[in-house]
Amino acid sequence: MNGVTPDLALNAALDARVDLDQYKHSKRLLFAAQVLLGIEDIHAVAADALTDGSGDRSCDFVYVDRDAGIVVLAQAYEATRRRVVAEAKVQSLHQAVDWLLTKELKGLPARLESAISSAREALKDGEIRHLKIWFVHNLDDQPQVHDALTGARDAAQNALDSRYPEVASEVRVESLEVSSPQLAAWYQSYESPIAVKEIMRLPWNGGQRISGPGWEALQTSVPMSWLAGQYWSYGETLFSANVRDYLGRVNRASNINNGIRMTLQQEPENFFVYNNGITALVEHFEIDDEGRLLIKGLSIVNGAQTTGVLTGNEGIDLEQAHVGIRFIKCQDQSIVEKIIKRNNRQNSVAIEDFRSNDRTQRRLAKEFSDLGVSNYVRPRRGGSQDAVRRVDIGAVRATYAARALVSFHGDPVTAHRNPASIWDSNSLYRRYFNEDTTARHFLLCWGAGKAVEERRLELRNLPRLQGGKRKQLDYLQCQGATWLLIAAIADCLVSYLDELPKNLFRVELADPVGPSEAIALWRPIVRQVTPFAPEYLQSLVAQSTRWNPAQQHEILSNFGAAVQPVLEDADDLWAAFSGAVQVRS
Repeated sequence: MNGVTPDLALNAALDARVDLDQYKHSKRLLFAAQVLLGIEDIHAVAADALTDGSGDRSCDFVYVDRDAGIVVLAQAYEATRRRVVAEAKVQSLHQAVDWLLTKELKGLPARLESAISSAREALKDGEIRHLKIWFVHNLDDQPQVHDALTGARDAAQNALDSRYPEVASEVRVESLEVSSPQLAAWYQSYESPIAVKEIMRLPWNGGQRISGPGWEALQTSVPMSWLAGQYWSYGETLFSANVRDYLGRVNRASNINNGIRMTLQQEPENFFVYNNGITALVEHFEIDDEGRLLIKGLSIVNGAQTTGVLTGNEGIDLEQAHVGIRFIKCQDQSIVEKIIKRNNRQNSVAIEDFRSNDRTQRRLAKEFSDLGVSNYVRPRRGGSQDAVRRVDIGAVRATYAARALVSFHGDPVTAHRNPASIWDSNSLYRRYFNEDTTARHFLLCWGAGKAVEERRLELRNLPRLQGGKRKQLDYLQCQGATWLLIAAIADCLVSYLDELPKNLFRVELADPVGPSEAIALWRPIVRQVTPFAPEYLQSLVAQSTRWNPAQQHEILSNFGAAVQPVLEDADDLWAAFSGAVQVRS
């Protein structure tokens, strides 16, 4: 890192992220989530997962990602004068775990009830493999924090065993103190993706040396016992360059990790020819004078699943099993990032990367470029170095816009519950990304979502909230609220603007077109209709992911009937809207 210490690099990175200043004392927590979880659009996550505030029951952040199989419960603490974490804050970790997993959800703020309900439903559905408990602070490691986290982890495991016995054995509970040095070390892995720096020696089984422009590779094989030793020594740090860590082993016949383990148990001698092998980044490799392979530094780019099944080795003869591996050394960071991304494409969680280069996505990227929209970010999975470094204000991210797109066309449940399926399911993808989907329409939908988020932040940052505005914020902070409100607004447009076509894909932004114009178009509409959301939409978001199409249709119809008199009287609003959109023939 050019001689810059990790702590100075972290402080500089945090100072540069002025886009996170709006979250105040939660800034470090959100930055940590982006670094540790590889989140591309941290603002979309903040809209759902930030639960701090009055009545938060010590739950500052409740993040649910069904696709990745993760629930994160986090607390944040920013010390100002004292260089120690307040004892009351540390002890409240147990309270947070109790509320997440065991207590009756009565009398909670709507935002917290929604987040906890979403986490519990995901657990009951068997879609969670990791429950992570974090304490994020700006000090050095604190012994009392470590002890409290250990106790909270044990309490969480006990609660899972008693409340969710059917799935508890499949959920790994982890606790982590994200101190300033720890976060600095994780951030450093973005600058230098190889976090394990040690020199390692292992038997040389022969192989092939290949070189290319800016890189050199060595193809060989290693015993699984050696690989297990590295994982037991370094844990998930071994995957510092990986866009995803070990996904966990679920006992399903179709699960790749379970299949790997069965092969190791039943046919270890054939593992080499059954397994695709491992790709790893190293800083150096050579054959030493004693005929052994020497490598310096190690980060597994592809093969986290193969390595991760070694968390338990009962019934496995690791000495018999060998796995193919290629060690790559490369100083060109642009090539390194491509190695990381392209070696992970075969996994379903990278499906956005597949779509990124299909015909429709290439066309949309060109249309955005032709419109002069330079900050359009094509679909991809997993946080990149640029995402963590970048000031994120105004970026038009395809992954976020896709969620707004499907909501605008009447499917807020998919946008909220399973956004990865938009890219993963061929039928869903073709439904929303087809010849009718233009950059102008895509940006129109994106603007609706951002206008809703903007209103939520405006209300959140008001010094005092009373009455109706308090209720509006309570609604907007519920998980899924943004996507449901987009669906409700789009439903209103069809009802109140007779000139709009039934095929809403034909409605798009007129000139001038850009991100700021897209948000400005929706801003007055969002202000007009949001006051009705607490009464008519709150009951639906309170059910988190459980609403059904018939129920949604009825509630949106009632919402539309309630806002109709207001919208019909807003002639100037609709005149401005009509002038800013066009209907493509």
